[in-house]
Amino acid sequence: MAGNDGQKRRRVLQNIGIGSAATLSSIPVTGAARNDKKQDLVGLSYDTLTHGTGAEATGQIPSQDYSNGVIEVAGFSIPFGKLNKHSVKSDRIASRYVGVLDDEEFVSKDNRLDQNIPLKVHIDQNEDCISGMLSRPSGGFGRLGFYLISPDKLNDKKGLFRPNTAPEWEDHPLNFEVPSEGLPTDSSPGRLLKYKKGQRKSEARKNEMEGNVSTTSTSADSGVLTEFSHQSTLDGDCVDTDYQVNFGVQSDIKKYHEYDEIEEGDSNTWRFYVYFGNRPNDIFECDSINYIRPSNYSLHVEPFYDDQKDYIHFSHPQPDDEDGQTENEELGLALDLIGSGNLAGVGASIAKYIMSGSGSSTTVNYYDSGTIYDFDVDLDGSYDDLPRELSDECQTTQFSLRVNNEWPADDMLCSIEFQPEYTFYYADSTSCTSCYSATPVGMYKTVTPDWSKAPEAWYDSVDKV
Repeated sequence: MAGNDGQKRRRVLQNIGIGSAATLSSIPVTGAARNDKKQDLVGLSYDTLTHGTGAEATGQIPSQDYSNGVIEVAGFSIPFGKLNKHSVKSDRIASRYVGVLDDEEFVSKDNRLDQNIPLKVHIDQNEDCISGMLSRPSGGFGRLGFYLISPDKLNDKKGLFRPNTAPEWEDHPLNFEVPSEGLPTDSSPGRLLKYKKGQRKSEARKNEMEGNVSTTSTSADSGVLTEFSHQSTLDGDCVDTDYQVNFGVQSDIKKYHEYDEIEEGDSNTWRFYVYFGNRPNDIFECDSINYIRPSNYSLHVEPFYDDQKDYIHFSHPQPDDEDGQTENEELGLALDLIGSGNLAGVGASIAKYIMSGSGSSTTVNYYDSGTIYDFDVDLDGSYDDLPRELSDECQTTQFSLRVNNEWPADDMLCSIEFQPEYTFYYADSTSCTSCYSATPVGMYKTVTPDWSKAPEAWYDSVDKV
């Protein structure tokens, strides 16, 4: 078992069966194996960011051939036959099924972009249950997780397992509802950025534009423009564990200008990275396998000021891949892994990160001629592949974008807002009383910078040297 970073706390169990009503559903579950060898599974949907729960989910899954199975979740009927099957590097995952569905019954309109956005499906077939996540490659939608499990794996008195609300979202000024049909929009990157914009006082922002800009963390030596931290607790039903994640932006350092400058009519490559300062511990303790592993990294990027949107746009870095082509055909050219060394001492590298599948679970979309970019990438690997920074080793997952600047030199500073989200997989437990009756339930947790912080990075448009 991999060495863990986070502190772990076991809850004091009392009034089992009574006190548990606050976190476990009292909905009775029924179901049995059919004569056609299809098993009826039951489960629940939830928002992967807030862990607010939605409607029940069901599935009819053959014991041998999953391709004939069907899952019913959030108003969608998803046949496994429409998905691509992939093997994964995990002892606990038998297969992964992924797909981007653009049939009429699966698409939904993003009103801001005035486009129909497809449904992205990510399903893990586990030994004891099925876990899945639905998303749309657009900043207008949140992520919907779900699990399916055989009814005989559940405690009859407790019913369906319900995750606890993520503590960092319990006191948020906004309300978060999980719809019974479709994906959540209350937890979308677009809504969170809009809220953060509304919180900024115009007079304070004016002062910052005049030169009083204060970012969370900057470093001229490393090219780090800004860095935001998120610290919270993975609130399991039986055990809690702390974790801490950092999100930041690093620019290329060029000899002829400062790291936080871009010449008018020129561009620079920015890397939007994430790493764990403190990784979470496993919270299912009934076997020696660590369930926690990478699942997804997504990013929404756009200029902050409306006045600057006609002057700033993004594009792929287009590194030389030695095939004579300059077009970035694979996401691997935009997704980087920083290797050994510390963050201040490493340069860019072409991605050799372990991604799920061969691109079928990867989406990179841009809108308004590159003014808005949305990345959505499924990841694979084990606990040791969670991105982290240590004193003698640096490993961060990052997206690279070229920032093209046409804003007049010596005018107000330029601001880029970004909403990164990193999702990891873990297992909670159906029972806290004994390992004999406990079944691991595969879950997903999405983390993002603290909601009280406004993730943005600044640069100054300067004259050509």
